[in-house]
Amino acid sequence: MKPLLLTDITLCTEWQDDRLTVRGKWNEDEGAFVVDQRGVARLSGKNPELGALLAAHGARQALHHWELERIVARRPRPETMPALQMAGFFAAADGLELPFALQLPKRGLRIVFIGGFEHTRRLLAELLEREAPPVLVIGRKAAGMKSREADPLKKLCLANDIPFLHTADINDAKVVEAIRAAAPDYLCVLGWNQEFGPELLAVPKSGALGLYPTRLPEGRGHSPLRWTLIKGLTESAISLQWLTEQANAGDLADQRSFFVSREDDAASLYNRILKLEIEQMEEALPRMINRSLPRRPQDESRATCWPLRQDADDRLDWRQPAEVIYNSIRGLTAPYSGAYTFWRDRRLTIWKADLRDDLPPRPGEPGEIVETLPALGDFEESSVLVRGGDGVLLGLHQVQWEGEEETSAYHLWVMGVLRNGVRFS
Repeated sequence: MKPLLLTDITLCTEWQDDRLTVRGKWNEDEGAFVVDQRGVARLSGKNPELGALLAAHGARQALHHWELERIVARRPRPETMPALQMAGFFAAADGLELPFALQLPKRGLRIVFIGGFEHTRRLLAELLEREAPPVLVIGRKAAGMKSREADPLKKLCLANDIPFLHTADINDAKVVEAIRAAAPDYLCVLGWNQEFGPELLAVPKSGALGLYPTRLPEGRGHSPLRWTLIKGLTESAISLQWLTEQANAGDLADQRSFFVSREDDAASLYNRILKLEIEQMEEALPRMINRSLPRRPQDESRATCWPLRQDADDRLDWRQPAEVIYNSIRGLTAPYSGAYTFWRDRRLTIWKADLRDDLPPRPGEPGEIVETLPALGDFEESSVLVRGGDGVLLGLHQVQWEGEEETSAYHLWVMGVLRNGVRFS
């Protein structure tokens, strides 16, 4: 007597409120139970003793909310017919049980992490330190990037055995299918400037979450960190939002306030926001597991939209008040492309400056060099003073001619390139 003459078989598992059903068929010729899940996972055996084998790669793609630690085969007995025993897992086939036992670990939270910048890599690294690895990471493929090109985010994923996928289009059908195969509870999105389509948003069981560093609904749109500094804001917030097809318009799950000092620039604020986002995600994880994150609709009457910045927007207008110019310089410095000006048709990027409203205003024209402030033995702390449109002075520190290395403005003064009376435009 053959041990199994069953055809349509259904395996079920329950975990909290989840229920997964996997259907398959017994193939007599192969002596195998074949799972109908894109044909990638298989439990197989031979008469008279049924062995069991599940391909690990297939399991991660098809049955990935558990991992098989041990498969124990038992000789089926005609009088009892098959019996299946496993933690939280049962099977039925025409009222009969199946003849092998499996031991399975507890299922964890399944997150697909989507992000495109160094910010994303650093946040992921911190989450890995806290033993909260995602099941899949999607990274941005920049225009012209070769498939073998080094990518720090990809390198981090490979070092931690996390599946990684590059894409330039998050809504591409193959990308959506890869995310669907990962069976996520949540999508977590950071720094991805593309709207998510309805097909993608329907994939995660519990929803898609995104971090955005403004006090939504204020500051929707583009370049939030840059605009925060350029506008001279003294405080803002990081919003954890439920993503919808309309960018930055979803319900709010959490908001975390932060202050902005006058000395902050893009780099210092970037690092502070990153630290706060890590703390915010850590505190959100338990509520994600028990599905208790709130949904608070945004107040549309307060919504504002910050525009996408173009290169021409980063050119300084010296007719503006010195504080406005200073805010532009600190908001556009590294890791961004930098605020710039011209002198004799040469483009000069200003990476670091300070607002010297502690000094008396100087007569002269907007953008004119009026004085220097040397610091003994320290070119970087020395500054070249330039007049703003309101007469208040700005001290230029680190600058860079187009096509040349970064240097100190005072060094250019010492070398005779810059002098009193030089006027930037």
